Amino acid sequence: MLEGLDAQQRLFVVGHWSAATLTERRLIRCDDVEVSIPVARRLPLLACKLHAWLDRRDARADKRGSDGLDIVRLIETAQLDELAAGAAHNRELGQVVGWAAAAVLIDQSARVSRMISLHTDTPPPGAERVELLGSLLVDAINS
Repeated sequence: MLEGLDAQQRLFVVGHWSAATLTERRLIRCDDVEVSIPVARRLPLLACKLHAWLDRRDARADKRGSDGLDIVRLIETAQLDELAAGAAHNRELGQVVGWAAAAVLIDQSARVSRMISLHTDTPPPGAERVELLGSLLVDAINS
């Protein structure tokens, strides 16, 4: 099914399919109303956000700052052992997230930090912090 697709295309397909299908049910209560909603897991969300970063064009470069911030926050608040388990359970997802994390967070760490600084009101993590988060994610996925 994924033959003939490049790495970024596989990231899109696998990430969005996983976000739609690998969900957890959350029960929400408000007054007398109770609703069960599907919530995407963290690894598929990372795949979608990493794809968004890679896919942004110059006309939408301002969106990269918030994408970068979302990626950083998703990793900073993650349990790395849960991400590793998710990658072991869905190897294709783990492979594409590992590739994208290296391409974005390690290879473009200074750019991620700069885009967060330019396009959000949040103090950006330094390039070293972004690279460390990328390395931690890649190591967890490959463990």
